[in-house]
Amino acid sequence: MHYNNAEYFIHTNASGDFMLMHSSQWYKLRGYCETFYMTTHNDSELVINAYASGLKMHFLQYPIYHQDHDRRYSAANPDIQRDARIQYKKLQQQAKRVLFDMRPEVVNTFDWGLAGTELQTLLLKHK
Repeated sequence: MHYNNAEYFIHTNASGDFMLMHSSQWYKLRGYCETFYMTTHNDSELVINAYASGLKMHFLQYPIYHQDHDRRYSAANPDIQRDARIQYKKLQQQAKRVLFDMRPEVVNTFDWGLAGTELQTLLLKHK
């Protein structure tokens, strides 16, 4: 196993932002990490945790959907390049720990997402 290079062992070498799993697994893993400084490799972190929790990956023959969009960060910016490298190194350190122990590192607290927020219901009238 290549614990230092999760992208060679588990499919984390490209952005995905799409996870299809049973909601019980999503809640068990507590979704995407909400404390990432930048979203680079945020989905990779969840892929590694999902794998370590025993979920199996299935590769589809063709892409189902891709939303064409501009990049959030410019790769030409040296600060962004530096921050992306730092984020990648953090991901690799986490991958090494998680894949060695085969135990996910769930970082979001139990009140992740909007669990602690009371949302107001708005009724809209159609014309």
